[in-house]
Amino acid sequence: AVLAPIIGGFIIESNQGDVVVHENLAKIMFLTLAAISILSAIILVFINLPAIEDESEDSGAKSGRTAWSYPHLILGFIAIGVYMGLEVGGGNYFLNYVEYNVDGKTMEFAKRILGFYPLGFFIGRLIGAGILRRSEASKVLLVNASIGVLLITAFFITRGTAFSIWPLISQGLFLSIMWSVLFDLSMKDIPASTAKLGSGIVCTGVVFTGVWMIIMGAVVDSTGTVLADGAIDPATANYGIAYTFFYGFYAYIIFFALKGAKIRRA
Repeated sequence: AVLAPIIGGFIIESNQGDVVVHENLAKIMFLTLAAISILSAIILVFINLPAIEDESEDSGAKSGRTAWSYPHLILGFIAIGVYMGLEVGGGNYFLNYVEYNVDGKTMEFAKRILGFYPLGFFIGRLIGAGILRRSEASKVLLVNASIGVLLITAFFITRGTAFSIWPLISQGLFLSIMWSVLFDLSMKDIPASTAKLGSGIVCTGVVFTGVWMIIMGAVVDSTGTVLADGAIDPATANYGIAYTFFYGFYAYIIFFALKGAKIRRA
């Protein structure tokens, strides 16, 4: 993710306002991605993964419960969907916000700075691996989400200034552990036989990403000037307003850390 904008800069360039695509480099990139995907599939075929079993299956006992009957798992499914709004939304509006809403900053500057966002994820996951060995997952989630609220508040206080860029970028460091922690808390106390479906339900929460981007994009468009052809003039839109959604996202993550992950039904 850190290297992608750099590599993309060689394939897609801006030349005096016109977008130039180097088609041969683009073909090489997609062929490389295809080769990696095929190689990964071949490796997976030959990996001897263990079968997922539990004692209830071996003894023939039936719990009578499906994955959908565990409240904390369903709440975790929603939490993953909310988290994706934070992860993807953080970078989705960043470039236009910097170019059109921050005085004195250009798109080229924004592209260079955006690389620090996924770098924060990389560093955060390394540090988080050590922290989670010694600390309760729900508490780590609560602290990181609370820091996220402070960062987004700092952004709105300084919105439009060069400083406001850094609270947005810094979120990557504290969002980094959320996927793994949310998944772990959602699957806690789920028997292995039920986990086969349960893990699929939780991971499907990523579909929320598209929903959030449509809604957030519509709010951003509502602040811009409509041109004669029906399009929105990007220079007039308020891209920072998209980040108001982050308060709702963080609020749900905090709820899940405090209460949602602990809800059980006998």
